[in-house]
Amino acid sequence: MLGNRSAIWGLLVLVLCAREAAAQSADWKKCVDGTTTNVEWSRCGQEEIDRQEARLNAAWKQAFACFSGAEEMAKAKQDFLAEQRLWVKWKDASCNFYAEGEAFGREGQVVSYPACRAAVILQRTQFLEEFGKSCG
Repeated sequence: MLGNRSAIWGLLVLVLCAREAAAQSADWKKCVDGTTTNVEWSRCGQEEIDRQEARLNAAWKQAFACFSGAEEMAKAKQDFLAEQRLWVKWKDASCNFYAEGEAFGREGQVVSYPACRAAVILQRTQFLEEFGKSCG
């Protein structure tokens, strides 16, 4: 049983590391590389999350516009909105294992948490961007 847990944790770490690497923009990397303190790294992380959130909001507007104008789309529009609201709740809860507790330490809080959160946002943004392109 312990071996299975170790394998699962190992797989989780690999997946999260891959997701984090994909979300680390050039701006984030430049910011982190140019700083040396936890406070500065935390600022870099928050700036990256803010960048990803701005991109997400633009993608959401484009995707949600796909449902405008057609009355037969009213149910689909409400379902899409409900899905986004559920996703926002999930996003807000995601990656908290880095931010809380002592398992990953201060580095988890100031580096891994924002990188993970940005990756979660990026994944949804990419979906919304593709969806928005498909209807336009």
